[in-house]
Amino acid sequence: MPEIIKNMSNRDYHTVDGLSKSKMDKLLISPEHYKASLCEPEKQTEALIFGSLFHTIVLEPNKIKTEYAIEPIVNKRTNDGKDILRQFYEENASKTIITQEQLDLAIKLKDKIMQHSIAKKLLKTQGDTEISLFWNDTESGILLKARPDKLVNDIIIDIKTTNNANPNEFYKNAYKYGYHRQAYHFMKGFENCYGKKASGFIFIAIEKDPPYAVCVYKASDDFIKIGGIETKYCIEKYAECEKNNIWQGYEEKIHELDLPIWIKNKYLEELE
Repeated sequence: MPEIIKNMSNRDYHTVDGLSKSKMDKLLISPEHYKASLCEPEKQTEALIFGSLFHTIVLEPNKIKTEYAIEPIVNKRTNDGKDILRQFYEENASKTIITQEQLDLAIKLKDKIMQHSIAKKLLKTQGDTEISLFWNDTESGILLKARPDKLVNDIIIDIKTTNNANPNEFYKNAYKYGYHRQAYHFMKGFENCYGKKASGFIFIAIEKDPPYAVCVYKASDDFIKIGGIETKYCIEKYAECEKNNIWQGYEEKIHELDLPIWIKNKYLEELE
């Protein structure tokens, strides 16, 4: 049965079984990469930590003190400095460690995103934040899951930090990072869990460098449809691998190495 869980921590959500959009990303590299991701904990890169911090400070600011701890500035080469850090990490073992610089930047970005009239309205409008959705695929029965940033009525809102939010460039990253699959997957989860279709998926993109520009996007019908095609492929591939218990890597053959079509177009005359 579909399940909607409120107030579930991000850490607990990631421990629950279920095929998520991020796991599908691994599967698209190869089933072997997906399988390996289950055995190794996700590396907490600086970008991932900051992204999580920013989401928390915008959507759930009351959780900052309970889920994060600011690393003290000490001389790490001295015994006193090492002792202070050792005690700090022991006392905050259950928290995500951040720097004061990261917190300051997250606050700057929050202030800037709230200066954008549309983004502010969407984020200030009453709605559920960080809801965990669980449902089964109707054809394969596979358990799926999603965790939308915010739901405003039947609109799904997702916040993205990016290096470039410009409309002429953001679409490239949207495809590169599979935002089209995310939009479809989350909207399908909403439909299964709430018994009605979501009316739209909105991305709020904000740049991580000055001037911290903000741009708001609504996923087009084609954006979502193509996301659906790729998502369905992932689910079918997962079902096949699980049934046969074969998680293959790259195809074992000599692959042809070519150049992108836009590069080849520059040399059409010379190639003919």
